[in-house]
Amino acid sequence: MLGEVRQFRAGATSGEVTVTRSNWLVTLAPYFFPLYTLLVIALFYLASLWGDVRPFAPLLFYAVGLTWSFHAAYTLTALRRSQADLRRHGWLFSVVVIYAMNVLVVLLLIALLSARVSLLDVTTDVGRECRWCWRWLMRGWDALWPLADEGWRWVWNWAK
Repeated sequence: MLGEVRQFRAGATSGEVTVTRSNWLVTLAPYFFPLYTLLVIALFYLASLWGDVRPFAPLLFYAVGLTWSFHAAYTLTALRRSQADLRRHGWLFSVVVIYAMNVLVVLLLIALLSARVSLLDVTTDVGRECRWCWRWLMRGWDALWPLADEGWRWVWNWAK
C-alpha cells in the first residue's frame, strides 16, 4: 500500500510492526494471506522451469495442505487472543473479512491446483451463490419489513 515498515519486533509471545501507512487490508492481511503456502507454490513453479515436476504433484498438494493448515490453525489461535488489529477496525468487521478472504484464498488455491476446476468455474459458482444469497436476504427483508414497520409505528405512537 506504498507504505514503509518503520519498526518490526517479534517475540515468543507477542510482536509488533509499525508502518507509515495502514488500512484494514494491511492490518488484517496476516490473517488471510497464507505466506508459506504461496512460497511452496512459488518454489514448485520455479522448479518447473528447470524440469518436469508433474511426478511430484502429490508432494506439492501435501505441502500446500500442510502449510495452509498451519496458517489456519495459527490464525484461529491468534483470533482467540485479544488482538489490537481486530479492535482497530472492529471485531465483527475484522472477523467477517478474515473469514471471507480465507474462503476466497481456498477457492483460488483449488482453482490454481486443480486440473478439473478453472478460475472461471470458481468465479461463476461464487457469483451464482452470492446472487442466490442476496435474493434470499431481500425476500426475507420484504417479508419482515411490514412487521418491523408496524412495530415501529406502535413504539412511535406509544412514545407520544
